[in-house]
Amino acid sequence: DGFTGPPVGGGFTGPGVGGGFTGPPVGGGFTGPGTALPSAPTFEQTPSGNTGSTGFDFTVPFTPSLPGGEFTQDLPARWNNLHDITIPQGTQDNTIIYPAVANQCEDPDSPEFVSVASSHASYNLFMQGTDLVISHLNAGYTGSEQVTLSCNGVQASFTLAVRNNGNGARWNTLSNQFVQKGSPDGTLVYPNIVSQCQDQTSAFLTFTVVSASPSYQLFFVGSDLRIFNLNSAFEGTDTVTLSCNNVPASFRLTVGTRTFEEFEESIVQENDLEVSIGAIALPDRAMPGEFVPVFVSFRNTGDAKLENVHVRVSLPDLGVFSASAGPFDLARGKRTTQTLLMELPEQVQEGTYAARVTIDSDSLHRIVHRDLVVE
Repeated sequence: DGFTGPPVGGGFTGPGVGGGFTGPPVGGGFTGPGTALPSAPTFEQTPSGNTGSTGFDFTVPFTPSLPGGEFTQDLPARWNNLHDITIPQGTQDNTIIYPAVANQCEDPDSPEFVSVASSHASYNLFMQGTDLVISHLNAGYTGSEQVTLSCNGVQASFTLAVRNNGNGARWNTLSNQFVQKGSPDGTLVYPNIVSQCQDQTSAFLTFTVVSASPSYQLFFVGSDLRIFNLNSAFEGTDTVTLSCNNVPASFRLTVGTRTFEEFEESIVQENDLEVSIGAIALPDRAMPGEFVPVFVSFRNTGDAKLENVHVRVSLPDLGVFSASAGPFDLARGKRTTQTLLMELPEQVQEGTYAARVTIDSDSLHRIVHRDLVVE
């Protein structure tokens, strides 16, 4: 029921057994002149695992094994949503505008490296630890720009607005603060801090604590900033960022232990630097739990300007510190009077305590003592 073609020389076999058609006996296919034959795929027998009479075997293409070693997948970094930031015109150099922004990125299988991916003609932005910092802000610049950050090659953006001074809140320069290790809840961190912000365009000022610490919490209580839930083992320095009508400002808060070795009153003079203390006024008596005002008046009697001057008063026996006044510069021959506030503990024994007044600058250090009677 079929026919057979020429057995040699490119013939073909017609339907014979099973009606199949076969090409040339060599190579398994038809080729034109000078054409290379394709290589035949390789198959391997794979048992089905069935051993009964209905079992069958099938063939699958052979796949070379993958190189040795563990196969891993590089998962991309992910950003949380970034909120927009507003700062006042003329913001000073090295101001933190977005605290802990690097913590808004997470990479499940690699350390996070965050950098500034955008460029700006009117200011510079750079990362300082986990914080975003601004410098060299053009004093006349106002406007809004998109800031882009990169975390392990993945980008995220927010809008940075620079407001005119007359159209938003403005902070005075905040001084750095110190809190004694293990301080109880409600310890004063920064007295009357709300007075350090003004907004001529708003009848109200809204203050918030923007930064966060795993070792303590900060709250506005009245006009003051106070600390709560301080980890008794914590010592260190953090950047505290506050917001006044959505305008940020920062200072450094140190929690630690200070020793109060008694030193004689002394003046450290370098390059003819010297101060003359005109008056240190304390109240005759103070009550436990109240604020004690201390007035310190002094004049630069040296031959050069004093730079980055700080003034602070403390009660070493009670571990009490005032906020620091400054930094400020004091020109040759000029006088300044600084008012400092100390908060006495609620539980303090009556008696006379030594109040230590410290005046520091980049190159001068002066300590004087006065008595404070608590009854």
